[in-house]
Amino acid sequence: MNHLDELTCLLYLEGQLSAERSAALIAHTRTCPDCSALLHVLEQETALLRGALSETEEAVPARLLAPRSARATWVWALSLGLAALGVFALWTEFIEPWQQQLEQVGFGSNNLLTMFLFGGIFWEGWLDMLNLIQFLAAIITGTLGLVLLHRWLRRRPDLISTSGSLVTLGLLLAGLALPSGAAAAEAHKAETFRLAKDDVIPNDLVVYAGSVRIEGTVEGDLILFASQATITGKVHGDILAFAQTLRVEGEVGGNIRAIVNTLLLNGIVQRNVTTFAEVVTLDNNTRIEGSLMLFTGHCTLDGGQIARDVTLFAEQTSLNGRIGGNLTVSARSLNIGPEAELLGTAKFRGRQQPSVSPQARLASPLVVEIEPRLPRFLQPKFYLWQSVRWAAAFLLGAVLLLLLPGFYHDVQRRSAQIGASVGFGLLGLLATPIAVVLVCLTVVGLALGLGTLLLYAVAAYAGHIFFSAWLGRRLLGPNPARGVLLSQLALGLLLYRIAANLPYVGWLATLLATAWGFGALVLVFYDRIRPKPDAPAAVPAA
Repeated sequence: MNHLDELTCLLYLEGQLSAERSAALIAHTRTCPDCSALLHVLEQETALLRGALSETEEAVPARLLAPRSARATWVWALSLGLAALGVFALWTEFIEPWQQQLEQVGFGSNNLLTMFLFGGIFWEGWLDMLNLIQFLAAIITGTLGLVLLHRWLRRRPDLISTSGSLVTLGLLLAGLALPSGAAAAEAHKAETFRLAKDDVIPNDLVVYAGSVRIEGTVEGDLILFASQATITGKVHGDILAFAQTLRVEGEVGGNIRAIVNTLLLNGIVQRNVTTFAEVVTLDNNTRIEGSLMLFTGHCTLDGGQIARDVTLFAEQTSLNGRIGGNLTVSARSLNIGPEAELLGTAKFRGRQQPSVSPQARLASPLVVEIEPRLPRFLQPKFYLWQSVRWAAAFLLGAVLLLLLPGFYHDVQRRSAQIGASVGFGLLGLLATPIAVVLVCLTVVGLALGLGTLLLYAVAAYAGHIFFSAWLGRRLLGPNPARGVLLSQLALGLLLYRIAANLPYVGWLATLLATAWGFGALVLVFYDRIRPKPDAPAAVPAA
């Protein structure tokens, strides 16, 4: 008998040879060492293969059990370094100076977040923050509950008849969760509203009108949404105003917080005034017992008295009154008239030398800082802030990639649908603020509207991050490796920052990138919340 081949040995091991051929093969291997060795090797390989196929779980590859390589640590080190640099620059260049200025005008607090949420810059006196948090929690919980209930009822058509009772119960619970402060306010909506001289509102007053005139007394807070508003009476609480023109000639026992086009003050304010306006004028009879902070285009203090500090961010400023605290002005130009009296320190920062009358009485010399007139591309500070913005966006994108990889990849997939992403993004960017304003026209809806506005701002900011990640993927090619994804994000953000700072077309690049990413986010959220179609039932076999 000649030497055995592998096929004959395998047939023998599988039991497929006849008894005569099997006996001859065994007799041959006893006398031939080569064939005996071949049969032994094939027998071991067959046993190993049979054992591997019979295992229920696949063994974990050794490379996955080995310690992680230090090759990817540079990504974490770079991210942490950029984050530290961004936080340091953001704090020293922006947050800390603003915090000091806010403390000077009466908004003292340990940090800005605590000051905003619990110090009550815009909320104090008319809406308790605890009730606001309770109401927001009830809204979020109720919304999630209704979504889950809707999806559950779709799978249980026999329970749809009971959905009316459940909805009624939900509305009852939502009504019990409403903040008590909302029920205490008296609301009026009309083309023209007038509170007569002898009329008294014993609680808060909310007015939506084209023209508003308050000649009587409001013992609570006054919230205005109007075109023209004139206050000659007395408001014991705060004034929160959104108006075209606001004129205050009476007495305000609390604060004035206003977002208006024109503010005219000729009365008494017992506490502080904070205003975002185009034009602000303080006449001779104005007396502010607290502090004054203005963000305005043109500011004129013809006279009057301000007991504490004054902080002005304006285009043009003219001062001719009495300021009992410190003065801080950041403006293009400053004019201090002959009747001005400054009892504290005075600091001016602008592009040209201020004009100070020799008759003005200043307790200390005016500190002047002239801004350089170099183009922004030649200023080192410009590149520092561009680096900080790039680092902040990269850090947020990296966190989303590492913590929510599925969501990150879904947004990338939707970003590839250019028409749908840009179209829904532009629609969402324009429609959301309008919807928020409409919701805010009710006292209850104000909290919900501001919460929605916060989420809108976060989503709009994240829009350019997702667009940049998609752009980097298009340039570097698809690759699921984490290091490559971070490289795509870094490259895309760099190109976006360059395009956003181009003269004349930078704003268009910013709008396009924001709308693109925002639209992709909207589409992904829609995919997540829409009900999935039920799988078709299996057809039984005949």
